[in-house]
Amino acid sequence: MSTGFFIVGAIIFLVYASILLFVVGTQHNKQKNNISELDVKKVDNVDMDGHGNWGRFVPEKNEL
Repeated sequence: MSTGFFIVGAIIFLVYASILLFVVGTQHNKQKNNISELDVKKVDNVDMDGHGNWGRFVPEKNEL
């Protein structure tokens, strides 16, 4: 009886794992094919920390 449960559980797990790997693989291929459609020119090469323009504000000049 317990061997039967083990075999049924193993079959269910293998089917689930194979479907999961198939879906992950197909989505990876779709994303890899669509990466050429992204606008790579929008990348800001000056932004080293990845937090936007926070460190590049022009300092205020105090006129006395």
